[in-house]
Parts: sequence; C-alpha cells; structure tokens
Amino acid sequence: SSRRRHTRLLTVTGVQTCALPIYALYLGSGLLFWAPLVATDPVRHRLSRAGALGYLITQMPQSSFLGVAIMWAPAPLYAHYATLARSWGPTPLEDQQLAGAIMWLGGDALFLVAIFAVLAAWARAEERGGSRYDLAQADAATAEIRRREIALAERLRSERGETNERRASK
Repeated sequence: SSRRRHTRLLTVTGVQTCALPIYALYLGSGLLFWAPLVATDPVRHRLSRAGALGYLITQMPQSSFLGVAIMWAPAPLYAHYATLARSWGPTPLEDQQLAGAIMWLGGDALFLVAIFAVLAAWARAEERGGSRYDLAQADAATAEIRRREIALAERLRSERGETNERRASK
C-alpha cells in the first residue's frame, strides 16, 4: 500500500514536471507557426498577402483532419484513460470525441478568422493603392489646368497690351 502510494505520487509529480516543457514546446511551435503572418522581429521576411492566404489554406486541413480522426475514433486512443474510473462527467470515449470536435471546429474557426483577416487587409491595400493612383491622376489634372490658366492669362495680357497699343497709336 505504501509502495503503491509512493509510485502514484512519483507518477503525478513526474507528469507535472514533464508537462511544463511540453507546454513550452506547444507555445513555441504556435508562435513559430504564426510568426510569418504577423511578421514582427525576429522574423526577417513577411509573407505576401497571397503567400499568407496560401499558408493558411494549406495548414487548415491538417488540424481539421486530425480533429475529425480523434472525434470519430471508435475507442479511446490512449488505453490509460480508458482504465481510469470516473464518477462524474463523460466517459473517456465521449471526452475524446468532444475534444476532437473542439479541435476541429475551434481550429477551423480560428483559421477562417485569420483567412478573412488576410483577405480584408488585402482588399484594404487594393483600395488604398487605387485611391493613391486616383489622387495622383487628380493632382496631375489640376497641375495641367493651372498651367493652362497661366498660359491663358499671359495670352490675354498680351492681347490686351496689343489692343491698348493700337488705341494709343490711332
């Protein structure tokens, strides 16, 4: 009995200490995954909008398929969880199926939000580019009008001067 309790304590303590590096690994991988999309230091190159869109679209099925596979598994994937006696909540299989559904739907929702954000940024950039072009065209047209006004004013001045000279010579 004391050996069993000691072994259980070591197992729980070992699991807790092993979990921290695993969580750090998960966090690091997530940061590395999203870094090319956010493009802050230390990432050197930012993906183009088309590249970001392709990156997200090609990554989305991987998490979706894994979530669906976990959700539709006929038995718990880890035999250890099937042997645990629980007096509350779902069975290990139901718990696994719920986790797979959350992974599938939650992951897809996250990817869709990111895809729509990239599309919206791309559309805004296209609109801004078009408006800059339009402003440049308007500025060029205004400059041309000003040039013609100046030329017309000079011509009118010269014509008035010639008219005044004719009157004076008569």
